[in-house]
Amino acid sequence: MLALQVVPVSAQGKTPLNPDQLTPAQMKNAVVAGAGLDHSKFQEGQVYRFANCNDSNPSGPCYFIVTGGASFDQTARSASITPLASTATITCGRNIYNGTGKNVARLQQNVNVTFSSTYGQTPVTMNWGNLNGTTGTLGYGWSDLTGPNPNPGWGVNVPRTGTAYSTAGGMFIYLGVMQAYISIRITISRTGWSCS
Repeated sequence: MLALQVVPVSAQGKTPLNPDQLTPAQMKNAVVAGAGLDHSKFQEGQVYRFANCNDSNPSGPCYFIVTGGASFDQTARSASITPLASTATITCGRNIYNGTGKNVARLQQNVNVTFSSTYGQTPVTMNWGNLNGTTGTLGYGWSDLTGPNPNPGWGVNVPRTGTAYSTAGGMFIYLGVMQAYISIRITISRTGWSCS
């Protein structure tokens, strides 16, 4: 069994370029995601290359992009009595590309949240979630998918000083041979939200 090295990447608040096909320049300029690389310097929309990408197998998984985005439904519960509240669905995903730059799979979690005060920050309540948008093309797929798994739980209000997060993951399978556990995480704190 071959394994992909999976590293966390942070994506903040906007959906980056999300191509179905990477350009030769994007692949050539991809940042190698391996040990010793400062993960806090990763940028949303940047193309990353797995450190163990096998150049002799162009159909094997080689690149990834982490994407994050939110669609807000800004509605006030009652601005004169309570703080302005906003409901949003936050999407956090990881696109996986083969050695030719073709998008072959995506792991995605969608979490609906209610922000009780400042948009995108705690206090927050996670309402529900799903894995809609998780896909794989012929020869690439997922098994044992889990999540979204919220912490502290669905319907629990997290105060301004707290942190809420939701994780999702599963086994990425390539031709039934290459497997790797890949996970994604949405984190919401008083400084904002991120996808990693």
